[in-house]
Amino acid sequence: MKYNEIQQEILNDAKRRMQYELGERRQTGTLSKAHAEDHCEAVAKNGALIAYALMLGQNYHPSDALQIAFLTELAGYLHDIKRESTEFVPHGPLASKYFRKIVFDAPYSNLSSSLQLSPVREALDKHELSFGEILNIFGNPINKKRQIDVSSEIIAMSVVMNSILAADKALEASGYRVVERRSFFVGRERAMNEFKYHPIFNYSEGSAKAVLGETLIRLYTRNSIDEYPDWLKPTAQSLHAVQYLWLQGLLSYYEITEENAAKFMLENRFTKFDQKLVDKISTEKHLDGKHFSHDQYPILFQGIERIGDISHDQNGSRDLAESSIDIIRLFLQEADPKDAIDHYFSGHESNLKYLDRFMRGIKEYRDGSGDFAKNLMADIQSEAKRIAFK
Repeated sequence: MKYNEIQQEILNDAKRRMQYELGERRQTGTLSKAHAEDHCEAVAKNGALIAYALMLGQNYHPSDALQIAFLTELAGYLHDIKRESTEFVPHGPLASKYFRKIVFDAPYSNLSSSLQLSPVREALDKHELSFGEILNIFGNPINKKRQIDVSSEIIAMSVVMNSILAADKALEASGYRVVERRSFFVGRERAMNEFKYHPIFNYSEGSAKAVLGETLIRLYTRNSIDEYPDWLKPTAQSLHAVQYLWLQGLLSYYEITEENAAKFMLENRFTKFDQKLVDKISTEKHLDGKHFSHDQYPILFQGIERIGDISHDQNGSRDLAESSIDIIRLFLQEADPKDAIDHYFSGHESNLKYLDRFMRGIKEYRDGSGDFAKNLMADIQSEAKRIAFK
């Protein structure tokens, strides 16, 4: 994204403010590690890409699309600026109140009067709501009849709000991002603390087993594809395919099926595993290719088909298994996920194809760049166009 000088100055200021506030919280021990600087930056960058694609897909002028992308990126940097590890009041309204104060100061006061900031205030205030709730409040971000001009703020409000929610709730909970966060927060943080005295899931020998257990829980009990709006579902399917690829690698490493892995988790009292979940996994068996229909989930269906092809190739299966374990080991070695990523790309040598794929996906997600950004924008733009003009 290439913004004008004033817009870029504002984004730089918002990023500095976010870093300062979260840094202060880190010093006092009240920072939510899952919502630290890297989270805010990812939501800002990827939210802007989503907003830009949503606008272009509806044939809005690129300059209008860029303006909405700017507002979305600004909201992304600031959306969790008041979030704490333990919350007693919602952080969204606090962030909105903070923003209402700083808009009268430079560089925000340097904006032209034609640029409205109310979408940012609303996004900060209400980003904790669901897609259904914001649809009722702000309407559909896809303007089917093209009767709403972007300058009216109505479409701007909806696009900014939906883009922030998609980046914050969908992208952060799926795909390559989950590979990073689950490796670190489950394999390292939880294994060092919550599973500290558990003989099966403790750090670091049992970290990968803990990650496997959490992955099964998430994919079988929190598959939220159906809860996303239609324009986001193709992207969600692609991101879930990445998670299933990783799951297959972990299962292959331990030479175990989904069903037997579930029984193992129950027998060893892994958190949140009960007989109901084991029965669900045993019945559905997502990786056998029969649970997700081609008509309803075409992208995910094809992704799982490709995973099946890999599992029948000895070399590919071995590469995926070693890669899926190695990526957990990489994140176990560092106190911050960014350090693990920097270490890998500063000279880590590996012949594992899937390890490189996972790590590049993680880096591109964080940077909002490369194939991740290109595919994200193409999917969103294509789906917005399909819905707007069908």
